Amino acid sequence: MQKKDSWNHGEFRRGSLFELSGILLEVLEKENQITSGDSRLFLEVVDLAKVYLDLKSYGLQCIIEPKTFPWGHRECMFKEPGGNNIKFFERVVP
Repeated sequence: MQKKDSWNHGEFRRGSLFELSGILLEVLEKENQITSGDSRLFLEVVDLAKVYLDLKSYGLQCIIEPKTFPWGHRECMFKEPGGNNIKFFERVVP
């Protein structure tokens, strides 16, 4: 696993990006907390629209509808049956 990037922009905006065999793992944390008790999983996908439609068709609860952000990501979030939130994102050209 190779660390690709990290950032610290205050509370809720600190994290690191790792790559392993072409898979990116983004780890986020709250400032000044050892454990948050709040798991977040971010998965990069190639086609966010397809993932969104597939997950909706499976009956998963959409928490955040697809939205494009200024940092070059288009994201959506679903709650999986175990209650965990999973954010899916794709990189977009601004």
